[in-house]
This record gives sequence, structure tokens and C-alpha cells, in this order.
Amino acid sequence: MGIFFHPCPDPNGLFSCSWFILVMGKILIIRGGALGDFILTLPAVAALRQALPPETLIEILGYEPFTSVAKACGLADNARSIEYGPLAGFFHPDAQLDPGLKNFFAGFSLIISYLHDPSGVFQTNVTQCSKALLLQGPHRPVETQPLIPAAKQLAEPLGKIGIYLESNYVNLWPKNLPERENSGISNLARKAPRVALHPGSGSPRKNWSWESWLEVVKGIQKVHPKMELLVTSGEAEMERIEKFYELLSLSSIPFQPLANQSLAVAAKKIGECDLYLGNDSGISHLAAATGVPAIVLFGPSEPKVWAPQNPGTVILQSPDKTMAGIESAAVLQNALVLLQNEILPSC
Repeated sequence: MGIFFHPCPDPNGLFSCSWFILVMGKILIIRGGALGDFILTLPAVAALRQALPPETLIEILGYEPFTSVAKACGLADNARSIEYGPLAGFFHPDAQLDPGLKNFFAGFSLIISYLHDPSGVFQTNVTQCSKALLLQGPHRPVETQPLIPAAKQLAEPLGKIGIYLESNYVNLWPKNLPERENSGISNLARKAPRVALHPGSGSPRKNWSWESWLEVVKGIQKVHPKMELLVTSGEAEMERIEKFYELLSLSSIPFQPLANQSLAVAAKKIGECDLYLGNDSGISHLAAATGVPAIVLFGPSEPKVWAPQNPGTVILQSPDKTMAGIESAAVLQNALVLLQNEILPSC
């Protein structure tokens, strides 16, 4: 196993000193951060997968709930949890490094790290135990001018080995779910549009009000009385989502809750819907990546950097950067248009 270099043209078609790297071995991608950060990194992973020989193995060191999506969609061959205590030693100079991790890092030909490592301690410790080419990616994309999509910023390290993004998004569809998880995706008859709604996010500042979401759902139901509603929730919303369930029940809106499922299963269920509605959140990035027509609301965040770039995704930004500045009428209008484009008759 080794690394072989061949010169390649740059994106403008001019020969440069960039190199295309063929890795006859394994690649390790180290990615922490939240779900949205992880999904925004997957276009870079997909670019590696597409550019390198099919026998090249890609492993991800990250948070297990997130890495399971990459594995289920065929972007990663293996994954290892980043929440492993001895890994902390690699962030301290002169630390006694874990022998198992030293052997682990030594098994790769290329390592791309997105960990926050301002002093380079982690990189130094890894290079002491591995001969891999180590590339440092940005820990967090920036919002400075000119505004560049996060996925493109996160793929910048690949340019050093002559690999460039063809698109700023990735398509995710879990192909490798166990049969027991594939079954029972929905027990409702497909005679009406199915709408997925994720009304929360990891930050209260990014959350549209329950009442506003309820108004939109009521508006869709008025046009499509037999609408099927799937309400998803993450760990950040578990203590609050019951209140939204109560609002739906009081309004006589039937719904199916989706909680405590793996992200791969959640992606599969959301991807089978006809429309997705949500705030700026990791689940919204996951939904957009499944290809479902989606509406994602943005308040304080900069959508030119952070919004999903997937076709079929409508981004609605608050004019005053607060979620209260988004009008429910605008969300409803876009929702009905997307449903109409799905050729779903009014029921």
C-alpha cells in the first residue's frame, strides 16, 4: 500500500503544481461538530469517493449518530466514535499517546482533520505516529465577504491534492438499512400528500414559533384535508415538543411523531414525504439531502453560507434577521406551490 502522485490540471484547465493523489490504502476523515456541520462536509467526502479508485477505503472518525448516515448511504466504509477518552491526549504536547490510537492513525495514507487545532498540537502528535499525508480543514466556515457556501469552504483541503467539488451538496438516500428498519415506514394509505415538519432546532434563536407552524399546517390541511403529517424532533426539542403535539391535537390535526430513531431511518422516512418544512437545523440539511422538496427558514444565520444547496430547496430568510420577521403567508404559499409541483391533487 502506498501513495502515488500524478500531475493534473487545475479547475481552469491550466496545468499547475497541484497533484492528484491516488490512495492505495485508507483515508481517514476526522469531523466533529453538529449534524449540519457534518452533512456540509459530506460533499467533500463524496468528491473523494468519486475521484479515487473504488477499492480505496474511507473511514470517518466522528459522532456515531452522524457517521451512521454516511455509512448507510455508501459514502464511508467504516466509522469510529470520536468520543473516545484517550483521543484527548493528542491535544496535549508531550502527552503519553494511546498505543491503540497510534496504531489506528498509522493505518492510513491520507488523513483530513476538521478538528479545532489552532496550535497544531493534534497534527504534530498524529504525524509522530503516522506517515499519512495530513490535511487540515476549517473547523468552522466563516461568514466574511465574499460569502462562500460552507460546503465549498470545507472542501478546500482537497484542492491540495487536485480534487475539487462538482457541486456544493450531496444526495443522501440510505440504501443499507436493515430490513427490519425498512419495514413499516408508514402505515397510512398514500392517498394524500405527506408532509414532514421539524419545528425545532439546536438554538432557540433559529426557531419559528409553534403558532406560526400551526398556522401553516392548518393552511395546507385546508387545501389537502387528508394530508399526512410527520412531526420530527431531535434531542434538543424532546422537552418542548409535547407542547406542539398538544397544539396539533387541540386543532384536530392528525400526525405521526418521529423521535428516538436513527438518523438513517429518519432520512428514509423524511425522504419518502412530498414536502419538508423546517428551521435552519441539521435535520433540515438531512432532509434537503434526501431530495424531498423542502422549505427551510433562516433568521440570524447567513443562508448564503449555511443554507442547503440542494435543488428543490426553497430558502426563506427573515428580512430583519429574526424568526418573527417571517410571514406565515409566505411559507404557506411556497408550500402549496411545491405540493402542486408534486402533482398531488387536492383531496
